[in-house]
Amino acid sequence: MLINELDKGDGISIRTNTGESYSVIQLMLADGGSVQRLIHLAANGNASYTVQGSAAADESGKHYFDHGKCVYIYETR
Repeated sequence: MLINELDKGDGISIRTNTGESYSVIQLMLADGGSVQRLIHLAANGNASYTVQGSAAADESGKHYFDHGKCVYIYETR
C-alpha cells in the first residue's frame, strides 16, 4: 500500500503486509509530475504495489529507497 504523508512534510511511503514502512520519495526531492502521480496512486486504497530500487539507510538505521537512484513502482492488483 502506498501512503501519502506529504501533508506531514514526509513524502510517499510504501507499507508492507507486515506493517513496515519504507520511504519511496521525500517531499523535498519530488518534482511536480511525480508527486501528482504518486498522490493519485496512493489514493487507491484497494491497490497493491511492488516497489523496486536500491536500499539505503539513515543514521538511525532506518531503511528507505535510495532517492539518488531510480525507484520503480508496479501496481500488482
